[in-house]
Amino acid sequence: MAIDVAPGTMVEVKVIRRPKREAAVKTLDRLFRKDEGHATELKRMKKSRPVRFDRRGGRPWGDRPAQLRPYKLEAGATCKIVASIDVIKDLASIGDAIEVKPA
Repeated sequence: MAIDVAPGTMVEVKVIRRPKREAAVKTLDRLFRKDEGHATELKRMKKSRPVRFDRRGGRPWGDRPAQLRPYKLEAGATCKIVASIDVIKDLASIGDAIEVKPA
C-alpha cells in the first residue's frame, strides 16, 4: 500500500488490526514510541521501575524488570507522529494493518 504523505508533516496513525508478523508488531511498537505523549509517559515509567543490584562474581549486577508500555497495539489505538522519510517507509511496510491520515 502506498502512503501519500509529504515528509515532515504530522500524521495520525490508527491501528485497524494487530499485525500477524512479529516484525510488523515491533515496527508498529517503534512508531508508537515516537508519539510525544507516549514518549513522556515511557520516560516517567522508566524512572519508577526499580533496578535491583546483586553481586555476581564479585561485581554489581543490575536486574532490570521488563519495560512496560503505556499503550496497547490493538484495533483502534492511535498516535500522532512526524512523518520523516524512515517513518514513511515503516508505515508503508505495515500499511495493511494501519490507517494513515494527516493530523
